[in-house]
Amino acid sequence: MHAGPDSPPMNIFTSVMDSTSVSTNWALPPQEDRNGLIVYFVLVLKDVQFNTSDLMANTSSFGYTFSGLHEYTQYNLEIAAATSVGLGPFSSPVTFVTDETGKIFSVFQILLKSFLFSVSFVVPTAPPQLVSGVPRSSTLITFTWSPPPPLEVNGLIRYYIVQVTERHTRRSWTFFAVDDIIQIGSLHPYYLYDCSVSAYTIGVGPVSSSITVRTDQSGKI
Repeated sequence: MHAGPDSPPMNIFTSVMDSTSVSTNWALPPQEDRNGLIVYFVLVLKDVQFNTSDLMANTSSFGYTFSGLHEYTQYNLEIAAATSVGLGPFSSPVTFVTDETGKIFSVFQILLKSFLFSVSFVVPTAPPQLVSGVPRSSTLITFTWSPPPPLEVNGLIRYYIVQVTERHTRRSWTFFAVDDIIQIGSLHPYYLYDCSVSAYTIGVGPVSSSITVRTDQSGKI
């Protein structure tokens, strides 16, 4: 019996472009859950603060940009994949906040007691900690980590950059995550994968030590 996908798209990443627009991209659901050819995606954007009407979009690509959003407002984004016969489940909400108009992150001056001090935001000075990975199947690995030590974050972490390398072929991929967990799918059975993570505030911090995880063997129960 044909049906829509059993799982939502993976590796959803949002990038706030300015105070009124955001771009997003994603990857296909795990191959074993697609139930056919994925022909389009449905995106639903929900305004958490003002509770205005949801914004919806359909696309056959792996990226989309929403514009005309409210300034400095929290939104939730959910995405579902569809085959020609049905729509699959929506992803867990991905939360982001649009920028403030004219917000400046670089350098500001403070005049205090006749001394002029320059204060600037800097990038993290330590990498994410406790990076680990668990194979979930022969084609799927879950990677987790903890933020850098609080005194070395140096600002608000906007997202993490996850670098994954397939040991056998030396192919590499870069993923982006707003939380401290990511699931990477469409991998090869019983292959070794190296993973390292860095944090981004207004720039990229140092990269963590690499860990190695092997996917399960095909057909493992």
